[in-house]
Amino acid sequence: ETQAGALIIEVFPDTGAADAGIEVGDVIVSIGGVEILGIADLSAQIRTYQPGDVVDMVLIRDGEEQTVTVTFGPKPADLN
Repeated sequence: ETQAGALIIEVFPDTGAADAGIEVGDVIVSIGGVEILGIADLSAQIRTYQPGDVVDMVLIRDGEEQTVTVTFGPKPADLN
């Protein structure tokens, strides 16, 4: 059975993702209760949040579902 979601291939240091403990290889399956089907969904959802927003993300790591709380920081200029 395949799992929908977005595979994390890079986590930038000193970001909300890094601070929340998101790791390379994690698969994000929902953000704020919104199902993530792929990288396009992930990008679109992240763009809806502003610095300081706090949201729960559900991810799969090593076959286990986990929920992490992410506090969004300033958006890097090259990712806007």
